[in-house]
Amino acid sequence: MNDFTLDDLRGVLNQAAGEDGSFTFGDADAGLTYGELGYDSLVLLEAAAVISAGWGVQVPDEAVDIAATPRGTVELVSGMRVAVPA
Repeated sequence: MNDFTLDDLRGVLNQAAGEDGSFTFGDADAGLTYGELGYDSLVLLEAAAVISAGWGVQVPDEAVDIAATPRGTVELVSGMRVAVPA
């Protein structure tokens, strides 16, 4: 099973935000909060739905608050994917 990566998350966030790929962050910014990066809670809720549908894990709405940074989201989703039986 492939890990969920920052590149995957960038694609998800751009899809959730309805952007053309220009709304992104660098690897060095992965520890900044979503608020600092300019993402609002509606985009994050949509991103959780996109991740749930595309990566076979159920991301609860409260995960938006738990994983407040891109790095935290990648770690959360990767951990959830490991826990899902194949």
